[in-house]
Amino acid sequence: MSTNGQRGAALALLADLSRPGRVAAGHEVVRLLEIWGFVQGSRLDPQDPEQAIFCINLQYPHLHMSVPITGPALRPVVDYAVGLLNALPSA
Repeated sequence: MSTNGQRGAALALLADLSRPGRVAAGHEVVRLLEIWGFVQGSRLDPQDPEQAIFCINLQYPHLHMSVPITGPALRPVVDYAVGLLNALPSA
């Protein structure tokens, strides 16, 4: 993260998504990962409707996940994303 404003926004989004009972959308999870330096991978088949977005941290390629974007993101998806953020050395 480059600026204090981005860090503050990211921490606010993280706190919001982490609230018990909060139903998150997949795009919110992707946005959270992007703020922390993850990038979206390309679609495997442009002919198929997109069901999930693959996110990877290029500096730490072992940190990656697929985020479903249809319907609400289930709590395990949000928890896994938070776990990835906690695994970053700069987190």
